[in-house]
Amino acid sequence: MLRLIQLFAVVALVTVVTGYFRGWFEVSKPGTDEYSVRVDRDKIGTDTKKARRIATKLSGRLTGSRVEGKVTFYNPITSKLSVSDDNGAEHAFKWTDQSEFAKDSEGDFIDLAKSARVAVTFNDVDGTKIIEKVEILED
Repeated sequence: MLRLIQLFAVVALVTVVTGYFRGWFEVSKPGTDEYSVRVDRDKIGTDTKKARRIATKLSGRLTGSRVEGKVTFYNPITSKLSVSDDNGAEHAFKWTDQSEFAKDSEGDFIDLAKSARVAVTFNDVDGTKIIEKVEILED
C-alpha cells in the first residue's frame, strides 16, 4: 500500500512540475501572507489534444491503417477527400499540413482530381480519419 501512495505522490509531483513549466498553473503572491494559484484549463486542453494527436500518429505508424480505392470526392478548400474502396465502401478523410503526398514525379493534393486510384495511409483521431500519406497508384 505504501508503494501505491509513493507512486501516486511521484505522479502528482511530476504533473505539477510539468504543468507549471508548460503554463498550466500560475502561482502569484498578491499579499504578504497570500498565495494565488490560477489554472489555465484552455492550455491544459490544448496540450492534451496535441499529446493525443502525437500518440495517435505514433500508434498509427505502428499499425498502418491504409485504404486503397478510387477518389470520389475532393475539396481543397475544406481539406476533405473521399475514397471508394474495392468493396464499394466509402471512406472520408481530412488532411492537414502534416499530410504527405507521394507520387513518382512531383505532385500535390491538387493532382488527386486527375487521379483514379489512390492509397491513403491515415490515423483515426477522435473519429476523424486524418491523412498521413496519399499515394497515386498506377493502374
